[in-house]
Amino acid sequence: MNKKSKHIQKPESSKVVQESSTSLYVFLFFSTIFLPVFHLNEAFDITLMPRTMILGGFLLLFGLYFFQKGVDLTPWRHPIMAILLLYLISVVLSNIMSDAYREGLFDVAKSSMFLAMIGIGALLFYKYDQWQRVLPGFVVIAAFIAVAIGAQQYITHVINGSRKFTQDGLPIVYKVVGIMSHKNEYSNALLLLMPFLALGVVQYRKWWRILSIVALLAVLVMIFLVKSRAVWMGVAGAVSFSGLVALIWGQKFGIPSRWRISISMLILFIVSGIAYIMFLAPKTKNEYSNLGRIQSIANLNSQNNIHRLRIWEGTIEMIQDHPILGVGPGNWRMNYHPYVAGVFDEAAQINWAQPHNDFLWVFAEKGILGILSFVGFFLLLIFSGFRIIIKSEDAVYRQIALILLGGVIGYIIISLFAFPYERINHQVYLSMMAGAMVATYAKAFPFKNINLSVSPLRMLVVAIGIWGFVYGYHAVQQEISLRRMFEYMNVKNYQKAIRYANESRNPFRRVDFSSSVADYYISNAYYKDNQLDSAIVYCQKALEVFPENVVYVNQMGKYLFEKKDYTNSIKYFSKAYKVLNKDRKIFTNIAICYYQLGEYEEALRILERAPDHLKNDEIKTRIEILQNLIQEKKNIPVPNN
Repeated sequence: MNKKSKHIQKPESSKVVQESSTSLYVFLFFSTIFLPVFHLNEAFDITLMPRTMILGGFLLLFGLYFFQKGVDLTPWRHPIMAILLLYLISVVLSNIMSDAYREGLFDVAKSSMFLAMIGIGALLFYKYDQWQRVLPGFVVIAAFIAVAIGAQQYITHVINGSRKFTQDGLPIVYKVVGIMSHKNEYSNALLLLMPFLALGVVQYRKWWRILSIVALLAVLVMIFLVKSRAVWMGVAGAVSFSGLVALIWGQKFGIPSRWRISISMLILFIVSGIAYIMFLAPKTKNEYSNLGRIQSIANLNSQNNIHRLRIWEGTIEMIQDHPILGVGPGNWRMNYHPYVAGVFDEAAQINWAQPHNDFLWVFAEKGILGILSFVGFFLLLIFSGFRIIIKSEDAVYRQIALILLGGVIGYIIISLFAFPYERINHQVYLSMMAGAMVATYAKAFPFKNINLSVSPLRMLVVAIGIWGFVYGYHAVQQEISLRRMFEYMNVKNYQKAIRYANESRNPFRRVDFSSSVADYYISNAYYKDNQLDSAIVYCQKALEVFPENVVYVNQMGKYLFEKKDYTNSIKYFSKAYKVLNKDRKIFTNIAICYYQLGEYEEALRILERAPDHLKNDEIKTRIEILQNLIQEKKNIPVPNN
């Protein structure tokens, strides 16, 4: 055996081994089974903030228990830990320098907990030699739970349900959310289970291997049924990448030559099949069919792609304007409206919280240091995996590295089209992959021991846990109050709606889950309660928090119009029109304001410059009326003095 790759461990007492295995079992049970199903129906997003809170609580308790004397910190010498610390510094620095620092506190909490989970996972996997035969068992159970929940929803809504579309006009398959808040998030979570299930197929024997295979197939079937294009690409990319690596370094994995031919044919079949469907097969008109979903990936004119591509273009412009520190964590959604002028047809479509590309998202919010450390994290993971495969003499380590590499590639692919960076249990799955890779690398290529006192580390992890729990708790309380506020709005009890909107104020963030602020809800309630002056006051307060929100800007224009303050109403409508220049209602309202002010020529100019496809019969009638008024005005004789 090569001395550099030889891993020598000191004998451990049975008590130490028992303590490490207990810690591992607790860590895995929480990460794979408890956290992914924990939710609170009282919250609006029943998973995001509740899981933030519970993850913080777990780190608080686990940090107190785990960091005792005798913890071997050697895996933390891996450069990934340094690059993650650098990323956390970039998050904190860009947040301090941002215009709305409170909106970035979630990112600070989440990134801190992500670092802590990777660090703890690496230590546990390093200390417990047989973790690769324990982790897949937990994930098998988690996969069966996740698939069972999704299957029940699929049977209820898709197979037995009478409706083909949701109330929002989306295909009924969007009701299949599994253990998440959206079907695409559910599909992402299923993808991130796959590398651990594949590890079970390789590591287990007999019944557990069979269960791993069944769970893996069940996950694949559910991914196919849910129809998430990003995840389909992630699965294809991960399988093709892993197959290609196994093909190139087949001797390292003991793959017979005839199997290599089979792997080559499988990769060729996957790639050519996808290429044929996307580019050569007859185009289907049903974009939500399985064939249509695949073909739409390469169709730049697909409605699913147009908005996303324009959002990416706007985000790139934002990056160009703020390249050094970014706009600040959580501030993308507060700044992107001016960058997407002309993209959306109406105000209801503009409520995006992220650009559906984690790399652009990180760059726009954290600047150059953030994106370099973010990309560096994935590059170090890939480098570590390849070095283990090429240099390590341990077959088990090579198998682990290959499977984890496939998982990392799958994660990167979905990150290019979605936002797994936002979701707590997606980050926990990634942290387990990273922790496992760090631990395996440390075993394959031993580092020098780290002799540090565990007390400061315990305090740090406990502090991270406290912060995550406190932040999550306040966010959950905010969402509970907002749910009650909407309930009272629906029954037209506006005073109680205002009360709960006020109670929804969060000391750690002003913009809520739906990218709105409490003052706007209060403004809306006052307006519906026929208190126009109060509605204007609170709408102005909402604009002070979120000045670029064109929904608020447009609403203020409407309020001032009803107040007959046409001059100021034009200012707000015109600002909204710069972004929503396809919204017929906005430019019509501008024209009406000019009409009320007696400026008929300006009103006519506004209507005439509208695109032809927006000039319906009502607009054409208004144009004709204005032309007649202007002509009559010109024909009025000037009186003699």
